[in-house]
Amino acid sequence: MIDSRHKATELDLLLNELLLSEEIPYSIILSKVDKLKQSHKSASIKNIKLQFPELSLGDNLFLYSSLKGIGKKEVETRLSKLFL
Repeated sequence: MIDSRHKATELDLLLNELLLSEEIPYSIILSKVDKLKQSHKSASIKNIKLQFPELSLGDNLFLYSSLKGIGKKEVETRLSKLFL
């Protein structure tokens, strides 16, 4: 989970390298998207894809807001596929 208002941290990037080297599938959730205007959402997605080029929106990259429920169903669906 990464705050959509910020870039990934160095620790996020290191974890990504580890997961890729071990071929462990993962997803990233961009949180707090309700706080962004549409143009900033697009910029946030673009920036995160520059840092993690293997991500695909709706596949392993999700937008989420707990306050407004944005992306809740998509994240639940992804989690259920992993654990059921």
